[in-house]
Amino acid sequence: LGRAPAPERRASQHAWGGRFAPAGAAEPGASPPAGGRQAAAPGRQGNWWAARVWCLSLGGVTMGARGATTAVMEVAFGAAALCVPLAVERWHARDGLADPVPWSVPLCAGYALAVLGGMELISWLVHALFGGWRKIPVRGRHLDEFSLKDRAFLAFNRLTTLAFMRHLVVAVWGRCEWGAPTLRNTAGALVALFVVFDFFYTLFHRALHIRAVYPWVHKHHHRQLAPSRGNADAINVHPFEFVCGEYNHLLAIALVPHVHVATAFAFIVVGGVLASLNHTRHDVRLEPKIYAVNVHDVHHRVPMSNYGQYTMFWDRLMGSYIPFTEVAKKTAKAL
Repeated sequence: LGRAPAPERRASQHAWGGRFAPAGAAEPGASPPAGGRQAAAPGRQGNWWAARVWCLSLGGVTMGARGATTAVMEVAFGAAALCVPLAVERWHARDGLADPVPWSVPLCAGYALAVLGGMELISWLVHALFGGWRKIPVRGRHLDEFSLKDRAFLAFNRLTTLAFMRHLVVAVWGRCEWGAPTLRNTAGALVALFVVFDFFYTLFHRALHIRAVYPWVHKHHHRQLAPSRGNADAINVHPFEFVCGEYNHLLAIALVPHVHVATAFAFIVVGGVLASLNHTRHDVRLEPKIYAVNVHDVHHRVPMSNYGQYTMFWDRLMGSYIPFTEVAKKTAKAL
């Protein structure tokens, strides 16, 4: 999938070759990077990350297992979650994309603090910036306290973001445009990224509601009928769902042509804000009917509807869109 970098970009990125050279080896005729440090091949660092994703996945998904069947199914979906980052490693290796970051212990520590701190910052900003907006009425049961399983999933999903962001850096470094920003590779590409992302996410989300799958994965997220915490409620999902949803961003970046580096990172940040907003009571809307928090709130009460994450465009086309006003009228009639 995706576009291979142009030859001039490929030659400038720490002397890779068509395939990976051993760590420390330089491509013939290419000058080494400053300081003589060769970027490590993703294959080696990918194994380091993948092993930890695997351990965290198995540990997290079995926290709430009750009985042999539940344990087997949850471990199976945990193993499926592991396959996603491993597949991305092979994808990057096939296209000759190497990690541009010379990782060290201090750098890893700073990177972890930046990513995890950034998630907390987004969560705080969502409430700080939109706390004064009109509130969406609570019409469902609120999950007041997180269980041990909730906390295990939250910890796993936050740590998995570290692996995802590293893969994002590798993909953006090798695939996106670094020249002068234009209307096409900024605003145009950003809109296209959200549309492409939501196409695949809507299909994936809809599949999670298939009766044979729902109890093992997505049911956990729907224990919350009136989300309010923002980021914490948004990422309180099964690890399989979280990993697939996060890595869907990489698929969108690979499929949309002419994406500027700044646009790719803006896509991730803006997406994080919107996903967090979707799980608050702040009635934020982007007209004309492009984005609305209350529409996702409908999904938590009427699960077989509004599967999109960022826009209801695909739900409207697929016939699964239910507006907030319609649900309000049905609720009033029932009372």
